[in-house]
Amino acid sequence: MRASTGTANDVTASASWVGPVSFKGDRNIMFEVRLKASAVASLKLEMGFIDAVPGSNAAGVTDEDTPTLAAADGAIIALDSSETFKGIGFYTKGSTASQTASRTSAAGVPGYTSNTTPVLAEWTTLRVEVEGNNAYAWANGKPFATHNTQAAGHVEGGVALAPWIYVRANSATSIDLDVDYIRWGKNRNIT
Repeated sequence: MRASTGTANDVTASASWVGPVSFKGDRNIMFEVRLKASAVASLKLEMGFIDAVPGSNAAGVTDEDTPTLAAADGAIIALDSSETFKGIGFYTKGSTASQTASRTSAAGVPGYTSNTTPVLAEWTTLRVEVEGNNAYAWANGKPFATHNTQAAGHVEGGVALAPWIYVRANSATSIDLDVDYIRWGKNRNIT
């Protein structure tokens, strides 16, 4: 599928896709997307799990520099090339005590250094998994983030989440986001 942002140069220059709000970390969930953006300059991109669609065409991660999420519970791979932190990061937050907003950069994954805007004009595969309260992220088949060190975990595994993709143009130039495939799953045998 292709999402085109349009040229409004604000949140109305955005497109999102959201799946059913029925995925819980307590059932060991995963979401994977292979995508390609037509431009990286002024690009805001997200994929992962979110507890509800943010209002007014907004993103799930509202600040990459000082990790801030609109979601009360979420595990999102995000990039905003207009921020000071321009690299791909993994952002998590949970509604249980000690589950504050956290970010890990994709440093160590080829093509994704800690604060360098990655080349997304080629196909990239991103994956998020939540197992209980713990969350994990991959880029191009390589793990780059493990959020499982806080006493209460990083995501509340009992909260229903939805698979989420978001793209926005932070300039008057429209951006196309092509999605080759979407894959999601959860373990049906865990109560």
